[in-house]
Amino acid sequence: MVWRDKVFWGLAGMALIAYLYGLLVDFDAMIIGHVLWILAFVYLLVSSIEKWAKYRKETA
Repeated sequence: MVWRDKVFWGLAGMALIAYLYGLLVDFDAMIIGHVLWILAFVYLLVSSIEKWAKYRKETA
């Protein structure tokens, strides 16, 4: 479940902090925020595919 995934929420939280820092202090931090968002959603996609494949293998 997404709600219990600490890695995803950690990356998403760091992305939000980078966005906030980029808005208030240095605009270049926005790029880091974008990269962290992309990493968070790629991680979520990969972990979802792994769980789906494991479930499918167990039911077969």
